[in-house]
Amino acid sequence: LVLALACLGFALPCLSVPLAGQRNLAPRSFNSENVISKAFDLDTPAHEVIGEVFRQFSDGSNSFSRRLNILDFGAVGDGETDNTESFKEAVQAIAKMQGGILDIPKGTFLTAPFNLTSRMALHVKEGAVISAVTDFSRWPVVAPLPSYGKGRDLEGGGSDRYTPFVACWNCTDIFVVGKGVIEGNGAPWWAAHRAGQLKHTRGRLLEILFSKNVVIAGVTFRNSPFWTVHPYASTDVAVVGVTTWAPGDSPNTDGVDPDSCLRTVVRDCLLQGGDDGIAVKSGWDEYGIRFGMPNKDLRVHNIITSSGGGSNGVTVGSETSGGIINMHVSNVRVFNHSCGVRIKSGVGRGGVIENIIYEDIDIHSTSTPIQMDETYGGHPDEHWDPHALPVIRNVTFARIRASGANHAGKFNGLDNDVMKGVELDNVHIQANEGWQCVDVEGNSVDVTPAVCGQLQGQTHG
Repeated sequence: LVLALACLGFALPCLSVPLAGQRNLAPRSFNSENVISKAFDLDTPAHEVIGEVFRQFSDGSNSFSRRLNILDFGAVGDGETDNTESFKEAVQAIAKMQGGILDIPKGTFLTAPFNLTSRMALHVKEGAVISAVTDFSRWPVVAPLPSYGKGRDLEGGGSDRYTPFVACWNCTDIFVVGKGVIEGNGAPWWAAHRAGQLKHTRGRLLEILFSKNVVIAGVTFRNSPFWTVHPYASTDVAVVGVTTWAPGDSPNTDGVDPDSCLRTVVRDCLLQGGDDGIAVKSGWDEYGIRFGMPNKDLRVHNIITSSGGGSNGVTVGSETSGGIINMHVSNVRVFNHSCGVRIKSGVGRGGVIENIIYEDIDIHSTSTPIQMDETYGGHPDEHWDPHALPVIRNVTFARIRASGANHAGKFNGLDNDVMKGVELDNVHIQANEGWQCVDVEGNSVDVTPAVCGQLQGQTHG
């Protein structure tokens, strides 16, 4: 299925304190709580969230004294000129001002990877494209994420990874907004990956790391080399009204991957690519266990996701070693994925996955609409712990509708690690085959086709 999707570094450190002898020019009234509050309100559209971002940089008279334009730094939007230095200088200027807006006007601005800074709004205007260079040597190689220990692309090896195209490290109040496009030009990366030519994991398109108060709103992200939008180990993150797009056969082009974050909302998004629409993560085997940061308090709402026929619509895992706690997914439409909604983990992962709700989900042309799996494989190296088993409990599937399925659902636990507290309520699936249930316990009411014995208890007294 093809959806008609409508658009709803440098190693530059984040400078979040004034330079010596410099007056702090940050707007005194700046209140990121107002932005975060609107972003987390499920009824506030993306354009109002963006408007609130701009208000925080205003002096009250609509005079944006801290508003810069990339053209003022010599950038040329012809799709050919290398604007790497222009982006570097613009971000440095905002860091020196202690905050501001960087406008990207209509045009295609080619650049190498770059970092953002604290209290910054990257405003990608309608008609603007920030386009990634395709020369791999222009993408610096950086250390692996601490909860992964290795580059995720190369199982059992490949310790390092290419830097993200756009990133912010250790930032506070970071906003990526607008109606424009961030273009990853991923095709050369996909070809090199398929040919086994890469020694490092491909870069994400947008990655926000160890940060607080993050809003990503309205922007279209296209053709990521790897995962598309990746918030990592951050707090109060909102992804609102975003479109991600990549070809259906592009490898590992997940849409949005919240990873070891606290308080995240992903809503009103259109996600089409070659892998998962949304994949919720918290670290890989012994590295994730050691890092010990769960993905907690996640809200996913009003999502349309489609792929080329593989992967999952909204999934937990498989990297779950830090735990996934309190996740609520609602109002999702899934097209042409292998699985509709899924939880996947395995021996060696460890971590607690609990208090998960999937409700009001429509699933079409998907092989297995519902799946929970504790037998998923893949390890970073030989040091994973075979005794580290995932704990999966208190998972609800409510008001799920699916058509065109091969299997109604699959539940595959472990004989020494039974998945418990699984509830199916008002679940109706049109499928060629029924349910598969191994090492799972729970209840069900109003389910078709008839569910397997392990889940036939009553739920509502």
